[in-house]
Amino acid sequence: MVAGYYLGEVFRLVLLDLHSQGHLFEGKDLKKLMEPYCLDASVLAEIESDPFENLVETGDMFMQQFNVECTDSELRLIRRLAELIGERAARLCACGVAAIAKKNNIQVSLPPSPSRFCFFRSQKASRSPRSFVFPNQYIFF
Repeated sequence: MVAGYYLGEVFRLVLLDLHSQGHLFEGKDLKKLMEPYCLDASVLAEIESDPFENLVETGDMFMQQFNVECTDSELRLIRRLAELIGERAARLCACGVAAIAKKNNIQVSLPPSPSRFCFFRSQKASRSPRSFVFPNQYIFF
C-alpha cells in the first residue's frame, strides 16, 4: 500500500474521479492519463518538491507527460493531493516500523531518505508514531 506504482495509481484515479465530477481538467483530453499505471511515486515526489509558488515545474510536467495544461487552482489541488497521498504512505510505513519497535522494546532512528524520490516520507514519518500510534512511547524516527 506504499509501493511506487500503487501510490501513482491512487493519485491517477483520484484525478480522474475529480475530472468525472467536473472539478478538474474541464474540457481537456485526458487520454494519456487514462492509461493504468502511467504514474508512480516519483511523480508525486516531483510535485511535492516543486520549489516555485506557482508550481511551474508541475505544470510543465503535466504538459509534457499528459499533454494537459493546468490552471493555477488545478495545480494547487494537484500539489495538495500529492501531499496527502505521501502523508498516508509515510504514516503506513511508520506504523509498521513502530509496531515492530514496540514489540521488541527498541528505539528506532530513521535517517533522512537518500533517494530524492522518497524525501518526503522520512519527514512525514517522523510525526506519525507520536501523533497517533504510540503517544506515550519514545520512538524516534
